[in-house]
Amino acid sequence: MQKNLVKVTGNIPSEFLANLGCAGITALHAVNFISQVNLGHTIAVYGTGGVGMYVLQLAKLSGAKTVIAIGRSEEKLQLARICSFADETVNLTNENLSDRIKGITDGLDVDYVFDFAVSGESLNNSSKIISNNGKIILVGIGSEPISVNPKRLTFKENCIIGSNVGTKSELKLLIDLAQKNILKSVSNTKYRLEEANHVFNLFKDGKIRGRAFFDPTSP
Repeated sequence: MQKNLVKVTGNIPSEFLANLGCAGITALHAVNFISQVNLGHTIAVYGTGGVGMYVLQLAKLSGAKTVIAIGRSEEKLQLARICSFADETVNLTNENLSDRIKGITDGLDVDYVFDFAVSGESLNNSSKIISNNGKIILVGIGSEPISVNPKRLTFKENCIIGSNVGTKSELKLLIDLAQKNILKSVSNTKYRLEEANHVFNLFKDGKIRGRAFFDPTSP
């Protein structure tokens, strides 16, 4: 509806604007409203897709001391490091998550885990690395019911909370950050419209780094 539109005056690439209204606003809402990341916090992003890349950036902008990317794709983790979105990364394929997190945090674990996988495995792992009074924020949309050991949550007084998209005022803030070149775009792979089915398959298989976008003018 018209009342939800936000006017853009700066020279921001269209592919950047397109994912601010989805990936960007979802990340900002999770970081600033749901978790309220602040100065000195340590956060982990479990799943390094496009939304996760924005969470890493926005958490750092909000004052987080250490931001950690967790995933299985070395390509995606490398992107997070190269773009300076993540201070540290953990590859679940060849590293022990709990040991690695304790090494990074001097045994203190993390204040917030943003879970984009939302599976039994991811929630179980997240509950192992969350600190006392910490929060696990479910940002991804899981397809199956999941369970967690309640003792971990009770003894450490943890909270599991969901986060979903955001508000018009948050979108305005995102656009302002983009116009001032404070927030960096994660749109980095261009495709032709004719390649749509191929891209959907890549997305399904978790092979998209950052955010893919379509350019209707591409030959």
